[in-house]
Amino acid sequence: MSINYRIVLVLGAIVVFAFVLRKLKKTEMSVANSVFWLLFAVALVIAAVFPSVVFFFSGLIGIESPSNFIFLCVIALLLIKCFTLTVEVSSLRERLDVLAQEIALRDKDRHERYKTKRESVDNDVR
Repeated sequence: MSINYRIVLVLGAIVVFAFVLRKLKKTEMSVANSVFWLLFAVALVIAAVFPSVVFFFSGLIGIESPSNFIFLCVIALLLIKCFTLTVEVSSLRERLDVLAQEIALRDKDRHERYKTKRESVDNDVR
């Protein structure tokens, strides 16, 4: 693994750290999501600082180029994260639908009670 590639990995990790910490400071990201990205950045640093680990695992799996192994791992991790976020979005959509239905039912009930009160007041006035 070339020194340039290792420098790019470390710089990428630093950018991820800075971006995540900035989003955390502005409370634009949850702590649970930030942990994933911080661990992701740590893994990039470990891969850059200890290339022998990358060589070992790429040889173990049978991938000739360690950089291809890193790309494979990054793609796999991002696909897993994408899947978990899709599941979370689906769950939130379902909850949003239920909340919208509950609000609609409450509004309908409130409107019917108001209508009934108004009719009784109108009947008393006559």
